[in-house]
Amino acid sequence: MTDEMMQANQVPLVERLRSVPANAHLAVNTPNPLGHDTQHFAIGAMCHKAAARLDDLRAELEAAKRDAEDCDLFLVCVEEAINELRAVLRRTPAGGEG
Repeated sequence: MTDEMMQANQVPLVERLRSVPANAHLAVNTPNPLGHDTQHFAIGAMCHKAAARLDDLRAELEAAKRDAEDCDLFLVCVEEAINELRAVLRRTPAGGEG
C-alpha cells in the first residue's frame, strides 16, 4: 500500500476517539499468587475526554494564530509610522526650525 493510499484511509484521531462507545471499559487480569487481580479502566470516557481536550487545544491554536496575525499587522503599522517619522526628520532642518 502506498503512502498516499494510507493517508487517504486514515481517520482523524478525534473521530476515532469519539467512535469508542462512551461506556466502554477494559478489564485487565494480572496474575498473582492468590489468583488474578482484575483492574477496570473506563476507556470510553477517557477517549471522549481526550477528544474534547483536542478540540479545546485546536480552538486555542486557532485563536493564537489570529492573535499572531494581529500582532504582525500591528508591527507593519508601527514600521510604516517609523518610516514616516524618519522622512519627516530628514526634511526638518538641523536646528529644529522649519
